[in-house]
Amino acid sequence: MATVFLLVVLFILTVQLGPVQNFLKDKTVVYLQHKLNTRVAIGHISIIYPKDISIEDIFIADHEGDTLLESKKLSLNLNLPALIHSQIIIRSVNITGLKSHISRKDPYSDFNFSFIGKAFSSKTQVASKPDTSSLRISLGEIDLNKINFSFQDTVTGYHARLSFLKLHTHVEQFDLQHMAFNLSSLLLSGLDAHVRQETPDTSASRNLKPAQTTTRSPGVKIKLNSVQLLTDTVDFNSQNLKLSTSAKIGLMQINNLLLDLGKQKLQVSVLNLSKTKTLFKFLEAPKNKDSLDRAITKLNKKSKQIIRGIQKNLDSSSKSASKPEKISNRSTVSLQDSSGWK
Repeated sequence: MATVFLLVVLFILTVQLGPVQNFLKDKTVVYLQHKLNTRVAIGHISIIYPKDISIEDIFIADHEGDTLLESKKLSLNLNLPALIHSQIIIRSVNITGLKSHISRKDPYSDFNFSFIGKAFSSKTQVASKPDTSSLRISLGEIDLNKINFSFQDTVTGYHARLSFLKLHTHVEQFDLQHMAFNLSSLLLSGLDAHVRQETPDTSASRNLKPAQTTTRSPGVKIKLNSVQLLTDTVDFNSQNLKLSTSAKIGLMQINNLLLDLGKQKLQVSVLNLSKTKTLFKFLEAPKNKDSLDRAITKLNKKSKQIIRGIQKNLDSSSKSASKPEKISNRSTVSLQDSSGWK
């Protein structure tokens, strides 16, 4: 018994030494490069037993040699001794300077990150629901700072660039067995999102079997008690719709948000929107001025119907809420024509 105790103490002491941490870092890089068959780099690993792990300068390339993911720093505050009892208790996660590039070039190829899942999946596994009943995972605070993300999918025609300064949330429930996740609050600030929709590539759709084109949505349930967006900008440009929209959000407050991916259902009880401006632009000129006037009138009427519909849904879902729901009238919607009409 004394020998086991001495070995544990020796491990705790040695794992915090610089040379030992460098050895663990090098072994981790070699393992991941062999497993993923791509370039992987880690600048530094710091372990302070029994709770802190810090990884700096992380880099993972895709199979084309382009950047898939890189991060300046990943910090975890967790309970290392709990791993012995099949428990993963993460008190906080802090990620700074993360950049990720997701892409799919044609209908015959997968997304550039799909090789990671294939590398760690069993080649002889039988399709079944993963057994997570013996593994308990607990998450606490999550802080993401200075995040940049890009998405390019030629198949669907969607291209997006997204960045934000800060995201903070607290996870109350993280249930992988029932795919249920509950967040007490989420704060997002400094969002800058640009989404462009082009004509999708459907050249391979005729060669795909029905089983390949239909995917059942997972029964994931996400509940957010409070969502707050501050000083955010969102742009959407659609070649198919010949329309461009832009929104500058001063403040958006959402309470009791429930997202059920299995039922494809989104429900909120309170939505407050203030200090927000929305702009619609036509990208293609109608055949004549009368057509333009009718298009603007129709779009203006449609936008009012959407707002009334949102208000109706909020009113119907808030009968049991303690505060009345509202959409602030301090927000504005503008319609413009950029097609050359005066």
